Amino acid sequence: MKSTTRRVSETELQKLKDIQNQLKQIGIDISQVELSESITDYVLNRFDDFIKEYNSKTQSNENEVLLKWINNPYDSELSTDAVKDHDVIQ
Repeated sequence: MKSTTRRVSETELQKLKDIQNQLKQIGIDISQVELSESITDYVLNRFDDFIKEYNSKTQSNENEVLLKWINNPYDSELSTDAVKDHDVIQ
């Protein structure tokens, strides 16, 4: 087996640890390397199902108003100081 090194984000590492801990609770002790390889094998063996699930989650998330707003920020040249404007007594 050929081995390479890649960067792993803290989020990905934490997810692997969470899965690892859940598996330990049911009596399965597995290293993070074995777990990562098992997940990859699982996805490859069920690729069509994975793509369907991924597409359905992606499409449903695209319709969420908050995600649309976050992904399409509004640019403006106008700026206000809402706190200052609110505190002005008229």
